[in-house]
Amino acid sequence: MLDNKGHVTAKPFAQCSVEELRRALQRKRTLASSKPLPPEVEARAEQYSEAVRLAFPRARARG
Repeated sequence: MLDNKGHVTAKPFAQCSVEELRRALQRKRTLASSKPLPPEVEARAEQYSEAVRLAFPRARARG
């Protein structure tokens, strides 16, 4: 949990309000998306993406 002074304190998940969870997720999303991925991580993500595309090809349109 982040207090008004910006200090983080531990809090059990069950005691968190919906608003606290939303704020925490928003901070995580903002921080993660603010810097580009290193080239080796981006290459690995592309390998996984290609593996999924090959394992689960799109169904052809019916009609």
